[in-house]
Amino acid sequence: MPTCADVAPIAQALSVLIAGAPIHAGALTVVPLLAPPGGEPDWLTLAEAGDAVAVTEVSEAGAVLAAAGATLTISVSCVEQGRWARRSERFTSSDVSLYAFARRKKAARVSESLRRHGGHRADQGEVWRDVAARAGQAGAAVWIAGAWAGLELLAAPGLFARAWPRLASGYVADAIGREPRPSFTADLADVRHAILRATAEPAPAVGLGAEQRLGGTDVVGAALVVGERVAHLMAFPA
Repeated sequence: MPTCADVAPIAQALSVLIAGAPIHAGALTVVPLLAPPGGEPDWLTLAEAGDAVAVTEVSEAGAVLAAAGATLTISVSCVEQGRWARRSERFTSSDVSLYAFARRKKAARVSESLRRHGGHRADQGEVWRDVAARAGQAGAAVWIAGAWAGLELLAAPGLFARAWPRLASGYVADAIGREPRPSFTADLADVRHAILRATAEPAPAVGLGAEQRLGGTDVVGAALVVGERVAHLMAFPA
């Protein structure tokens, strides 16, 4: 089976990234991924589309890019308790991207942290300011308590800046109550090599573009490729 290194748009997108200075906020470390200048796609996120888009189901596949005026049938994965309610059949966008089971684990972890430390470890507003997207940033590699937690890469800095707050929310929540690891080194080269070694299995995209499912012993994830451009690459430790 081919690897991500064999998929030219993915290999190219990863090869041109420049690592910015690591940002540390408690147990959370974010390495900004800076991309060379390029054109911004005229794509909207779900939140930006607002009432112009009616979503009645949400995909379990990953990123979906819909053409203007398109009607898509998308397989269901209900990712957050309360997002589907009897009052409406429509899905609503949220400022938070976090699974219900993660919230349960987070509550227990924060309670333990409060017992041990006598208070919340960091002001969350300060964390959000610390990890906000930088100029030229098209992606982010994230470590939590010294362990690699994920990589997000979008097609261009403008698109990333609009999508990052929701993507970051899950990582920020995962870091709550975790012990910082001040002595570790966030090694982007190792992460990049692990992603390039991951298998890339083509799959039909729900909307525009082509999907690649990432797998292997070290990495899981997915990438949506539109033309010769990676719209969104998400990779996580297996």
